[in-house]
Amino acid sequence: MSDNLQPPPAATWRADLDDLRFHWCPPYRIASDGETWAASPVDHPSVVLTGESAEELRLAIRADYSARPSVHREPRDHAEAGKCWCGDSH
Repeated sequence: MSDNLQPPPAATWRADLDDLRFHWCPPYRIASDGETWAASPVDHPSVVLTGESAEELRLAIRADYSARPSVHREPRDHAEAGKCWCGDSH
């Protein structure tokens, strides 16, 4: 397997996961193991958005958020971002 097909280092994908959660939690529960990326709107838990990378998932979330006016849209205190449950804890 060539180097460019290896999963990203844990520090990289965890930083990407934290960034997604910072911007999209609590309207979405977001999880990743570094290879699989998934999110689910809290108001529609049967909907699962996926991507092969953090950026693909970010684009899927943006499209879903724009298309789904009922997504939970309360203002969020970004200082509380680390306390928001959006998937697995790390």
